[in-house]
Amino acid sequence: MMACGRKQSKISRKHLEIELYKIRNFAKPVIGWEQYMTPPGLAAEILVQIEHDIDGCIVADLGCGTGMLSIGCALVGADFVLGLEIDSEATLVAADNVANSNLQGKVDLVTCDIKSAGMGALCKRFDTVFMNPPFGTKTGVKDIRIRRHRQKHKQKGTAAVVYSSDVCQATDIDFLKVSCMIARKCVYSLHKSETIRYIETICKEWGVKAETVGNIPQYNLTASYKHESKQSKNIDVSLLRLSDLGQIKEI
Repeated sequence: MMACGRKQSKISRKHLEIELYKIRNFAKPVIGWEQYMTPPGLAAEILVQIEHDIDGCIVADLGCGTGMLSIGCALVGADFVLGLEIDSEATLVAADNVANSNLQGKVDLVTCDIKSAGMGALCKRFDTVFMNPPFGTKTGVKDIRIRRHRQKHKQKGTAAVVYSSDVCQATDIDFLKVSCMIARKCVYSLHKSETIRYIETICKEWGVKAETVGNIPQYNLTASYKHESKQSKNIDVSLLRLSDLGQIKEI
């Protein structure tokens, strides 16, 4: 695969944001996977700031959802983007979004669990990873949902089955570990600001350089689930850039 090459910017921030607003959201978001679509305005703002690590590069988007960051990377000049998503329904929506953006052949999508053994085949195959992994804002919800599910079946006299969609398959640390394994140059990742110190400690243990390159106070999460009483909520988020990735060899 070719290395990154700086090219002239292909799209303005305003035009990029307009294009990203066209992207369809999750039809049925799964709470255990913390499926929230990255706001188009925020995605556009970040992408124009990190364009130098995207333009002319081979990029991966872990947990790509319906394709917001994958499509955004392609629009700012990535040579190729691979989006990986565990939810097959979200992948189908993402495929439609890619087609509507006329990016077939430039953005490919794969339905998979990032913790699967097959990820080893992607080791150091990408220049850059850009992702918005689970924040961990749903701590405890999994157990509540399982209890309700079992109680419902107990009342009906039927057996309770806890489906995999009720359980968060990977944590933000899992996403970081895999991203460091598959990226050659750098990783950009969004995280709750209150977790940054812990993540920096983990990265130091891995021998990876972690630096905060942006802070997003009052990051807005629009309500996506029936149990959420508020239309939206705000949390403080930071953008991390990881580099010196050579020591990460496996999950």
